[in-house]
Amino acid sequence: MVFASDLDLDEVEARVVGSLIEKSMTTPDAYPLSTNGVTTACNQKSARDPVMSVTSVMVDGAALSLRQRGWTRTVRGGRTSKHRHILDEHLNLGPAQLAVLGVLLLRGPQTVGELRQRTDRMHEFDSTDEVENVLLGMGAREVSLVRRLERQQGQKEARWTHLLSSALPSPSAPSPSAPSPSAPSSPDPASTSTPASLDAVAAPERSAPSAPQASRPTGPTRAVPSQNGSEIAQLRAELAELRRRFDALCASLGEDSI
Repeated sequence: MVFASDLDLDEVEARVVGSLIEKSMTTPDAYPLSTNGVTTACNQKSARDPVMSVTSVMVDGAALSLRQRGWTRTVRGGRTSKHRHILDEHLNLGPAQLAVLGVLLLRGPQTVGELRQRTDRMHEFDSTDEVENVLLGMGAREVSLVRRLERQQGQKEARWTHLLSSALPSPSAPSPSAPSPSAPSSPDPASTSTPASLDAVAAPERSAPSAPQASRPTGPTRAVPSQNGSEIAQLRAELAELRRRFDALCASLGEDSI
């Protein structure tokens, strides 16, 4: 019996299971597979999507995890141990179901027509309707093993994906058009008005035992350019008034203005 908690294979575990299913049906004379044989099968550049580059250490780790789940077994004998899947027993799958599931594990989401074509060496289907019936049966289980993806814009047929991994491959979708750059917003009048603190600079200074040395002010903040001529004129007028007040303050303190 399979539980929903079992369906959380990582990327390497899914590739190992898919490779074992494929080789058990296409090269039965060379099956079960040694760790090196599984590694080679996982790293094939044909009939794989995506192409991976796993190591024998990664394969042994995945095989151990799968064995603990009850999905694979290790056959001991001779110089090397060999691996075989037991999904047909553990998940109660027949040859047709195994073939479809194996190709989904190895090549990601596919249409019914693609699955019929790509399973031809593993199991012969008479029609695409037969493939779809197999998919519908696995999807209607108490714990579904496959799922039909929504047809994306620009695609003629819907695709199916397996559900043995917790991280499902996302269906390809047309790339969104790049957003048009937004026009620069006009500066907030409040941000360009004279700060209230500047009025304090022009306030009469109270008498004190000794006149404090005026600090050297920093230059005025450059205003954000505006396309509105009246706003620019207003800013210039405010800057001129601020300059006049600053000069008057420097004169009262006996300091040279800048």
